[in-house]
Amino acid sequence: MSNVVLLTGGSGGIGRAIIEVLVRKYTVVSFDSSKNEFCHPRLNSVIVDISREQELLEVLKYLRSTYEMPYALINNAGVSEPYPFAQTPLDTWNRQILVNLTAPFILSREFAAYSPSPGFTRKIVNIASVSGMVGMPRYAAYNCSKAGLIALTRTLAIELAPDIHTCAICPGYIRTPMQVAEHSEEKLTACANENPSKRLGKPSEIAELVEFILSGKNAYLNGSIITVDGGETSGGMASKK
Repeated sequence: MSNVVLLTGGSGGIGRAIIEVLVRKYTVVSFDSSKNEFCHPRLNSVIVDISREQELLEVLKYLRSTYEMPYALINNAGVSEPYPFAQTPLDTWNRQILVNLTAPFILSREFAAYSPSPGFTRKIVNIASVSGMVGMPRYAAYNCSKAGLIALTRTLAIELAPDIHTCAICPGYIRTPMQVAEHSEEKLTACANENPSKRLGKPSEIAELVEFILSGKNAYLNGSIITVDGGETSGGMASKK
């Protein structure tokens, strides 16, 4: 069985946590927009702008000639640029759709292009968001990109099985550098206090779920949209933020 895993956004909070967990067992090829500060013999960080199709395809062509058929693809990279809906610039909309939805489409398409191996089920894991499940003001582009990623997950689960199983993970508020940069400490504290679990999530909690999905311990897991938010959306809380 191949042990190569392709991952986007490996230098961010969740991506870094995923790498730290997966390199124990897998060779991880991380698609990063800048140098990945994490070093490990089983990590190959590739600098690429995943919003540019041709650049992405060239890197994939190189990887195809370098590595065996990858076992898993983790579409983790994401950008978030909040704007009031009526003031959202088109380039801001396009950037979020390209990174959060179009790149996963391209990568999943190329990942699926490998010839199936009988008895060997590969994995796609999409890191979506609770923002794709509920409406959140000022995040029209982000919400739509993540909702699209959830829909893509369900479509791939039908079309690519049994050769490839596809799932999505929808994190709530996770304490990552992106969240810290985007929200004040007061806002994050308020979100933690209002959450039924009385805290924010940790990147490692997403990474450990990715590891479980890849482990194959539940080989019937396909098309699942798994929410990891401490109970936040159970009461519709995210839609009020």
